[in-house]
Amino acid sequence: MRRKDENMPTFVLNRNLDCAFAIETYPSQYEDEVGTEHWNEEVELMNLRKCVKEKGCLNQTQLFALAHWKSPRNVWHIENNDDEYVQKVTEFALSTTSKRARIQSLTVLDGVGWPTASAVLHFFHNDPYPILDFRALRSAGIDTVPSTYKYEFWKKYVAFCRATAKSYGVCMRTLDRAMWCYDKITNG
Repeated sequence: MRRKDENMPTFVLNRNLDCAFAIETYPSQYEDEVGTEHWNEEVELMNLRKCVKEKGCLNQTQLFALAHWKSPRNVWHIENNDDEYVQKVTEFALSTTSKRARIQSLTVLDGVGWPTASAVLHFFHNDPYPILDFRALRSAGIDTVPSTYKYEFWKKYVAFCRATAKSYGVCMRTLDRAMWCYDKITNG
């Protein structure tokens, strides 16, 4: 009989990644690596945090901006969700005590897969969440991104990132930028 977590990956920082150096160096290079347009979109998202947290949900325009920042290829699907639906789903995701429901509920929105859902939680939930991104995952020792994300994978990745951020005394955004930038610089 197979154990439930037998095929679950083990997250470990890339052996070539000096995390202390990366955290100190790469976030400051992040703006150059992502480009001006992407950087400006991120600044806008950071500026939305207070408003979204006060209201307790995102509207369709805000979700569109986040989805465009995360993955502009599929952003047009967001328009299939009316504003009330986006508000209700994101309100639930940002307020529920169920950790599983937080991420999975967001995927009922058209155009929102696990990576975009993780970005919603990253920017707008009170708890620290990482962003699912192939670059950050490679820095965490995952060379092949799963074709389909599962909650157990997410749960382990969240725990790994929270522990790593805590051990280096940085916020999740700084860790995410460091991991993303490390992979971008080393792997192009």
